[in-house]
Amino acid sequence: MTLFGWDASDYDWSRGSMDLVAARNAGVMFFTYKATESTTVRHVHYGDALNRARNAGIEFLGAYIVPRSGRGVSAQVDYFLGYVNSATPWWTSFPGFFFQVDTEKWSYDAVSPVLGAEVCAELRRRTGRQVVHYAPKWAYGNTIPQPDPLWASSYGDNGIGTLQQKYPGDSSARWVAYSGRTPTFLQFGSNIIIGSQRTCDGNAYRGTVEQLRMFITGSSGDGPAGGDGDVVIIKAGDKGAEVTKWQNWGLARGGSLPNFGADGDYGTETANMFKALVGYGDGRALATGDTAFVDIKTGAVKGQKGDQGDPGLDGEDGADGLPGPKGDAAVLAPGMTLIVQPEPE
Repeated sequence: MTLFGWDASDYDWSRGSMDLVAARNAGVMFFTYKATESTTVRHVHYGDALNRARNAGIEFLGAYIVPRSGRGVSAQVDYFLGYVNSATPWWTSFPGFFFQVDTEKWSYDAVSPVLGAEVCAELRRRTGRQVVHYAPKWAYGNTIPQPDPLWASSYGDNGIGTLQQKYPGDSSARWVAYSGRTPTFLQFGSNIIIGSQRTCDGNAYRGTVEQLRMFITGSSGDGPAGGDGDVVIIKAGDKGAEVTKWQNWGLARGGSLPNFGADGDYGTETANMFKALVGYGDGRALATGDTAFVDIKTGAVKGQKGDQGDPGLDGEDGADGLPGPKGDAAVLAPGMTLIVQPEPE
């Protein structure tokens, strides 16, 4: 499944009506808008755009910052969060709110990817929310620091069309991994028609709504993820095929093991990957609650016992009926993981 999104700024405001209801009807499931640049630039329509998107029922919303060279990280984050707090004070109670850091190499400022990573870390520390680093391969190659999820851009012919028409597909080479991980989001064009508006940046996420919700909020919506009592699958110090399986699971979801790869040894590098993917804890153990952002489906269990038999003519009650047949096994989508939880005692 593929979900589509739109990242916009005040430049888009002059190109159309910014009809977010039309955008939602056109398939937009996530929407981000530029708030600030450096410590001097505010995009004045940020609050109006986010309010329209929230009222349109778009579940996943975000604000993005464009950091600039020569300014301190703390000062730029102060300026950004001050504006976000004043223009969209509701963000702290909006579960699907996340942040985007936009770094690029402009002719007037070749922003370092290290600066972008430092801003990501500071935003994550201050807000506790998911932060995605827009840092394209064409600008930075394999020099982007770990562990932030990446937002890539690759336009192909950059033709005009709707999101569905111009998306290159989930198996497109534009999703290629770089800087040690597969991008979480792909900006695949800047001439996309979204609802009533043209010349939009079109984006994609490969996964289900539940998976995106888990990525952004830490919960699938069916209850809190993690927590005490989760069944530990593997933990630091473990070795073997089970570790290799889960290392490959992490790599397939954008994680990175740049030094050792999926070697079946749960060390510091593996812990750092799981910490980055799960978004909390120290990564020293992977438990069933942590893996909720994969579609976890449980096979059907054995049927209940049959009804008690009819009593005999003059004898005692008959014996219990035989157990019913096993239920049908759950059908897993490609790439999904089957985890059968033990029944509570």
